Amino acid sequence: MKHIFFAFPGGFAGAALLLLRASLALFVVTVPAVVAAPSSWIAILFCLAAILISAGYLTRIVAGLCAVACAIMIWPMTAAPPLSLFPHVLDAAALALIGPGAFSIDARLFGRRTMHLPG
Repeated sequence: MKHIFFAFPGGFAGAALLLLRASLALFVVTVPAVVAAPSSWIAILFCLAAILISAGYLTRIVAGLCAVACAIMIWPMTAAPPLSLFPHVLDAAALALIGPGAFSIDARLFGRRTMHLPG
């Protein structure tokens, strides 16, 4: 039986993930302004995503969705080179894979759990 341990690291690693979440939240808030989003609903959704990421609530899901949405929004840009914004998309993907860390709502709600996978 395989065990997968989903940890919420604390200490310096948790503080680093907190800084990564804050950096990503600032980027997500500015994406609609940089891309000149045609709708205010897009800006509202990105602000909501930034709030969820900074609080660390549903971090993996929201960061993954933000990575995809930001990549789609910055791809056709001609005003600013997409390569300058692409590292932030990679940060969102990394946060979606790593998780929020110990200083988050997810850590308080879900704690440290062990999942048992068949096989």
